Amino acid sequence: CLANNKGFSCQFNDFDLTDIPFIPATIVYRISKEKTLSLYLLEKASQILGNNGTLMISGKKQEGIKGYGAKLIKQLGAIGTLKKMGNDYSGTFSFSDSSHSLIDAEDYRDSHTLTLAGQACTIPVRTKPGVFGWNKIDQGTELLLKYLPDILVKQPQGYNVLDLGCGYGWIFLNLPYCLPQHWSVEPLRVTATDNNAAALFCAQKNAEACQQPTQVIASDAGSHIQGNFDLILCNPPFHQGFGHDKSLTARFLEQAIKLLDANGMAIFVVNEFIQLPVPNKASHADIEHNEYCREGGYKLIVLTQKSANR
Repeated sequence: CLANNKGFSCQFNDFDLTDIPFIPATIVYRISKEKTLSLYLLEKASQILGNNGTLMISGKKQEGIKGYGAKLIKQLGAIGTLKKMGNDYSGTFSFSDSSHSLIDAEDYRDSHTLTLAGQACTIPVRTKPGVFGWNKIDQGTELLLKYLPDILVKQPQGYNVLDLGCGYGWIFLNLPYCLPQHWSVEPLRVTATDNNAAALFCAQKNAEACQQPTQVIASDAGSHIQGNFDLILCNPPFHQGFGHDKSLTARFLEQAIKLLDANGMAIFVVNEFIQLPVPNKASHADIEHNEYCREGGYKLIVLTQKSANR
């Protein structure tokens, strides 16, 4: 939105580069955390640019930037070098022959079907590189699902559920299998949101395959979600790229508090070293937060309105 407001032409998609209306003279790419995604985008950049443009890349040594530079030269026939700038590396490359390929780059465009066995159930899911924990079940998510029935056992059933930062959807896909009995009487209205286009694509496909009515919405930390929710479930990211960024958890928390119904409950699972910044601010004075448990390096935090506590 910010870029569009400044006059840039922007698209939100899963790196679908087939409809670029012009051949760019330069492509600028800050390498991604996911290796397969980085290899895919470097190869696509070489194909789009051909022999008439330049590719500018940047990243840190621990992110594999030197290896990507070597692959550009050896496997894609690029001409260029990387230069060290403090803790970062950057370089400009041109291509004399764009017919080569990164032979170890998987086909990023296609999603993968994996059968994942969790504590609650075994479900075939669609997932792909670039989605958080794309080929496994996250330990924090499993901890949340393990204790969810016990946490909700005395909570009156709600109907509006928000999966905040849904990824490929493992939390909301498991809801029918891990809710207490009185929460299973009436159908739920589930909203799932993420800021990753690949995650949203997979979440939508998984919801359809499981015949679970789910509204899947693109939003950054839930900032565009409207309404109030009886139950908010969140396993927030605590990494921005390769580094820790505790402010990400704070953004998810702020939005959860705004969206929480007066009688609702929000459940966060976070790494045990993460400190949720509540109720330090005046705006959080009416929020009660309790640590439910710690296990396997994670902890569960339950948020409720003080006036609604029983």
